[in-house]
Amino acid sequence: MEGKGKLTISTKAQNGNVVAKISDTGPGIPQKYLSKIYDPFFTTKEQGKGTGSGLNIVDQLVVKYGGHIDVTSKMEKGRLSK
Repeated sequence: MEGKGKLTISTKAQNGNVVAKISDTGPGIPQKYLSKIYDPFFTTKEQGKGTGSGLNIVDQLVVKYGGHIDVTSKMEKGRLSK
């Protein structure tokens, strides 16, 4: 979002679990990339602007501790939920 958007984080207890929801006002993720966003080193950013390792690391940690991540995205209405 390059400092121009809004990031919202909320948490709640649900059925003995913690549900964290993260949403933003970023540009969204094109449908063709959604299946790749957790792949190591996958990025749509230009060279030198990101390594593509962030979501991969988050996914590994969440899965390690028995959780899962779901993502939905609409172009011009980004939304990432965990």
